[in-house]
Amino acid sequence: HILSLGLGLGYIEILAAAFSLRARKRYYLQSFETIEGLRDQFRNSFLSESSFEEKGVYGEILQRASELIQIPQDELNLRIKNDLEAESLLLQGNFVDEAPQIISFDVLCYDAFSKKTSPELWDEEWMTSFFQKGSPGSCISSYASNGPFKRALTRAGYQVEVLEGFQGKRNRTWALKPL
Repeated sequence: HILSLGLGLGYIEILAAAFSLRARKRYYLQSFETIEGLRDQFRNSFLSESSFEEKGVYGEILQRASELIQIPQDELNLRIKNDLEAESLLLQGNFVDEAPQIISFDVLCYDAFSKKTSPELWDEEWMTSFFQKGSPGSCISSYASNGPFKRALTRAGYQVEVLEGFQGKRNRTWALKPL
């Protein structure tokens, strides 16, 4: 069970489908994005019969993911289409509204927007409570590396590692909950 907070360009969703295809395993991914237009654009791009070129940025990401994971691009495209139709890849709206219904997760990609625009997602007590829903062996990854975030992870039982950032970020965080 994978949670992705912040759809953006769909990298996490596309890579999750690629890895599941290569491993021949199923997954359940809930992706949260408050901007309806981004959800619609992603969904429509994969549910339509458009060519890879017509998919624009999604076509480019598909190509890169298929090369990285070494699987055919058309199979990856079909996997994402089928997963959207079967609702094993769900594109949902507001994370805060849906979070109480989530019982557990195995992977959380926490790319919440800034504390200024989404203060509820950066409240230390709220994060601690939510992160405790991670199953034993679960992992959390984020571009964030601030004090409240790392304290919430530690209080929720995770082993926290601060790693070198990328794309202009100084640091990023990786956390693992022991089995």
